[in-house]
Amino acid sequence: MGIIKNTIKWATLEAQKNNRSVPMVLADMTFNYIFYDVLPQEYFHFGFYKKSADDKKSYFTYKLYTKRRAEYSKPDYENVIFQDKFIFSKVFHEYYGREAFLLSKSADKDSVCAFINRVKKFVYKPLTACEGIGIKSYSLEDYANAEALYECLPKTDAILDEWLKQAPEMAKFYTGGVNCIRVYTFLHDGVFRFVDAKVSFGVGSDIVNATLDSSIFGIVDVETGIITSDLANYNLDVFKEHPITHFVAKGTQLPMWREVLALAKKAAYVVPQVAYVGWDIALTEKGPVLIEGNHCGGCGGNQFCVLRDSTRGTLDTWDVMGK
Repeated sequence: MGIIKNTIKWATLEAQKNNRSVPMVLADMTFNYIFYDVLPQEYFHFGFYKKSADDKKSYFTYKLYTKRRAEYSKPDYENVIFQDKFIFSKVFHEYYGREAFLLSKSADKDSVCAFINRVKKFVYKPLTACEGIGIKSYSLEDYANAEALYECLPKTDAILDEWLKQAPEMAKFYTGGVNCIRVYTFLHDGVFRFVDAKVSFGVGSDIVNATLDSSIFGIVDVETGIITSDLANYNLDVFKEHPITHFVAKGTQLPMWREVLALAKKAAYVVPQVAYVGWDIALTEKGPVLIEGNHCGGCGGNQFCVLRDSTRGTLDTWDVMGK
């Protein structure tokens, strides 16, 4: 049922965007899934309706990404280290830059309250959540005391992450949340490469994630750290400038870029058994730190049709070993 509902959602958006009928879109989505391995949301985001057969073959689809991960990565390392956010925080503690606390049904109340009193503000993240689902921030100043805040926390397995304070040069783009840089790396059999990059900015929320309605993102030149596109959301709405802070994204140099790349490369070698990783990085006053690593942090966003001047995808960039 979830697959059907999801397909209809993207078919409806495609129909509205390009003045087409939903049944016609569904038929075309099915055809392209069979012959080009493109998912319904990719069909919409990549603009497949207007692509030639040759251009369609140039896209690094999620199905191909999954196939390459199966060839180059070891699932046990992906599932244990990258899927569990608390284990990730421990394995990458050198680059984590903040305190993390494991919340569970059996967690000691006094220990949780002590953590709350130490950090004052934190982010609640379900242990295996993805795409920003279930993430919420909490601040002690909004409650009478730590005990009152504790009573409001969901009593499920989660990581409590100390709130990161952004560097001023990054906060100026959006101050309400922690803006997120994602650098994609590849490491296998001694071959290392910076594959691609993007950056997400909050819009009216303190939780920043490219897949959320409260965020927008743009493509970044991975070598220079310069934003090369306008900003967009997952509905393909395009923003020439940030709707709140009004900075023009395209052409903007992101700060600390050399340090960002250095951090991503060091992190990649911590668990070399995982080939493709999308490293979410925040810029703090003390430098870049890891937010998390995404072993399935897809390549879709950097192929959104509204952010690219080219009609072609990024297969040549992402299919590192050239199979």
